[in-house]
Amino acid sequence: IVTTQTNAMGNYSITAPTAGNFRLTARASNFASAETPVTLIASQDTLVSPLVLGAAATLTITVQDRLSQPVANAVIALLLADQAVAVASTNLLGSAEFFDLAVGTYTILVTSDDALPIEAMTVLVAGTNTENFSTEPAASVAGLVSDAESEPISGIQVHVFGTAVDGTELFRTATTGADGRYTIADLPYGNFA
Repeated sequence: IVTTQTNAMGNYSITAPTAGNFRLTARASNFASAETPVTLIASQDTLVSPLVLGAAATLTITVQDRLSQPVANAVIALLLADQAVAVASTNLLGSAEFFDLAVGTYTILVTSDDALPIEAMTVLVAGTNTENFSTEPAASVAGLVSDAESEPISGIQVHVFGTAVDGTELFRTATTGADGRYTIADLPYGNFA
């Protein structure tokens, strides 16, 4: 990695250790980064099109449980065009902050122990953005499938179906492993068979 800084006019020069194909990235505080591919040829100067840094967005996410208590150590992933661009964990106050993001539509994924995963969409605009999430507790069903001689059976599909407490109909499937065991995780509370 070779780095440099721009001068007062925004110009820069980099001497690469070798010719080849590279990615040129420009970053600055309070701006969204810009990136472009560049091919360098030995003993030849390469002029690159201007890199335009866009307006930056910041995002603060707060995660609470259903009793409005902060959820620490929840993992939050931000995806832009199905590519992960940032991952952070919430602090003791249940908050995580992301800086210098490009404006656009993001998918937010929130996971935490003993809670159902959350997936949401948000549109970030230049400046400050906030999102608040409330987790729902998760349950799981686990067991063993065996034959009449108590030998485990692998490859058996086990189904769970029923109604969550919010009225959502649910159907999930798991297949037993070589040891005959199965687990169906991330179930909401409810009545299942």
